Amino acid sequence: MFNKFIYTGLVILLSGSLYASDVKIGPSFDCKKAKLAIEVEICNDESLSLADQFIHDVYSLLIRNSVNKDAIVRDQKDWLFSRNNYKDENRNSRFLVEATPMGDLSIYFSFQSRAMELYDRLDAKSQRTIRAKYLKILGFDEPPSDPVEKYIFEYNSNSAFSNMIVDCLYANLELINKDEPIVVLLETYHSVCGGSSIHYTGINVYCLESSELVPINTDSLKESHELSVKYPEIDQDEKIAGFLNDLRSMKLCEATTKVH
Repeated sequence: MFNKFIYTGLVILLSGSLYASDVKIGPSFDCKKAKLAIEVEICNDESLSLADQFIHDVYSLLIRNSVNKDAIVRDQKDWLFSRNNYKDENRNSRFLVEATPMGDLSIYFSFQSRAMELYDRLDAKSQRTIRAKYLKILGFDEPPSDPVEKYIFEYNSNSAFSNMIVDCLYANLELINKDEPIVVLLETYHSVCGGSSIHYTGINVYCLESSELVPINTDSLKESHELSVKYPEIDQDEKIAGFLNDLRSMKLCEATTKVH
């Protein structure tokens, strides 16, 4: 069974607030005039407010650029009708996409599903526009020029954008050692999606070649330090330190098999 307290605690622990920038966005309507139960929920939840505004923005772009506006309008009206009656089992099938008994989380997945469904219909230029706008809201502006920082930025921004509505999943990369041409990153993954809790951290090693990070295979070295690829827990003070010490003594970028 999904534990709402674990879910909420994880979101607070990882982000503190959904919005990393100074601009808070959504919902697309005036909360002072909210009457429907779903409208009240949207107004009281940052993730749902953001989702509502995202859906509104994407829908507006679709209408503006589409030659088949009538079909898009009908489709959106059908979805909104189902959303507004989400507690009515005879009317909510167009909105609710999760059949599992996870309580309120099914609403988040339903908004996520609709948001990505509309987003996928946009042309490439419109997708870039929407993506840039919302990544800025989430704290990701211009990518850095440094190749390592850019790699981390792209990974973390992709994760943030994909999970900005259903933030029961969190994936993050951070730099723990840079001794060119060897780069070592720590990958952290948390998920409480689907009612289960999954957590792992992993060490990723790369060669920096022509301003690109190329993954290299260090599985045997990880195992010798009890740092498997998806090891549940990592003692960062001892195991990682020992791993890095051995790493420095090896000419990995010359001798280690690359991962393709």
